[in-house]
Amino acid sequence: MREFSRFFSHTFTIVGTGGAGDLLSSQPGPTWQPPIDIYECSAGIHVCVELPGVQKDQLEVSVEGGVLRIAGYRSKNVPDSVEHVHQMEIPYGHFARYVRLPESADVQQINARFEDAYLMIEIPGRAAK
Repeated sequence: MREFSRFFSHTFTIVGTGGAGDLLSSQPGPTWQPPIDIYECSAGIHVCVELPGVQKDQLEVSVEGGVLRIAGYRSKNVPDSVEHVHQMEIPYGHFARYVRLPESADVQQINARFEDAYLMIEIPGRAAK
């Protein structure tokens, strides 16, 4: 397991959260971070981000300099008629996740789909030369 963990940590790197001092950030720091799974198979790299309460039109996926950027916004889900909040644990606001991709990633062929509160991104690997 240690070998796998070491290999994985060298292959993919989560490079920042978009907070203060993060050179990759293009907007104010995120207020929350959705969980993210990254795995690889023979077809390429798969990234899955759990995004309940986020609308598709509030998502942005881009790649620049070999870094995958997943950013967006989740609105606060509190009715206007609320007079007092007793407990509030569901985060809202801007989020951003960054993943450095291996050189073998074919970023020109990225496929992303959003369904059932999950953003699934598939990045095929380039054929070996």
